Amino acid sequence: DLAWNAVKGAAGYRLRIGTDAKFKSPTYLDVPTNAALASALASLQQYYVSVHAIDAKGAALSPESTILAAKTDAAPPAPQLQIPEYDIPGTLNVGTYNVFCANCTKSTSEQKPWTERKQLVIDNILNEDLDVVGLQEASQGWLKDANGKKYDKSQFEDLVEGLGANWAVTNNNRYNCANPKKSTNCVYTYQGASGGDRIAYRTDRLALLTAGSIQLPELDASYTDRFFTWATFTQLSTGKQFFFGDTHLEPQKETKAPWTFYNLRQESTQLILDTIAANNPAGLPVILTGDLQGHKNSKPDNGPYNLLTANGLIDPLGNVKGDTPVNATVITRINTQYNSYNSFQRTALKQKGVNGQNFDYILTTAMTVLEYETVVNVDKDGKYVGVFPSDHNLLRARLLLP
Repeated sequence: DLAWNAVKGAAGYRLRIGTDAKFKSPTYLDVPTNAALASALASLQQYYVSVHAIDAKGAALSPESTILAAKTDAAPPAPQLQIPEYDIPGTLNVGTYNVFCANCTKSTSEQKPWTERKQLVIDNILNEDLDVVGLQEASQGWLKDANGKKYDKSQFEDLVEGLGANWAVTNNNRYNCANPKKSTNCVYTYQGASGGDRIAYRTDRLALLTAGSIQLPELDASYTDRFFTWATFTQLSTGKQFFFGDTHLEPQKETKAPWTFYNLRQESTQLILDTIAANNPAGLPVILTGDLQGHKNSKPDNGPYNLLTANGLIDPLGNVKGDTPVNATVITRINTQYNSYNSFQRTALKQKGVNGQNFDYILTTAMTVLEYETVVNVDKDGKYVGVFPSDHNLLRARLLLP
């Protein structure tokens, strides 16, 4: 916690924070008042901090303060959830995670750059011991360094590299172009690329059999390309095979007819169902993850969810309108009352019943669902702790393949 004397006429203050007294690689933080909380600091690390007042345009209004030196305490151990242990071989741990694109426009001070969020996203995936995860908004565009200069690495490549050598994505191509690494002067060539929708998996637990993707309908070329990406795997511990799909549907909404974007999502969802049928001739168990851009209170209704569940897919949470689950199949729930999205709001969004309001889903064909978790890090007052990894929460389910 930091505080300092107010400066008359100041529009705000600019903090400079570094790990050496000469500030060789500092972090700058602009705040509106004469107090701030510096978060996401390293444990047992010496820090140096100074501050000066700024005007509305960011120009300095005062000299820089004297430098404060302080060392952080050891980080307390993370709270451990009491999760039941199932002595059942061959369980499959799956997730869905909208990781918020690295180059999205900043809309709130709680929204930190990818460089500050990346390790938290990685830690969430690794801490939940996932075998496979459907990613959304893991952008294929070039990342930016601390100076805003682009460099040749995509967000999904950066994420999977951080997960470790035993992780891979089902398709490494960025674009469906003759040169799959660049979209400039693109000559369309199908490369299996799927935008920011990617399937990441543990290569020491799953063997990739087949993979593909299909671009979903759009209104015109000005909209972001949407994809459905899919793969079939063999679970190495059991030899069982399954079909896994992932998508992120069009997010734009309307409040009245003619329901243009609603109908577009319905058209996309039907194409997803047709694609599953065409690429799963053996009738393998299906797991579908993604951000479907509809929840139980959506208007005119939760279209994609209704269409998918009417065609053989099951929501383990039974998360339909109201507070009471309908035809839920999950055995153990963990924090499922929280919404799947947090919108970078410090007070965690949740519902009265056992089911949150979810845009994100893990749907399955008939199989045992041992656990379903909404992964949140909240304190006793129901507020999110530290930097937000994303504006969505990771969802995890532990399954038993038939």
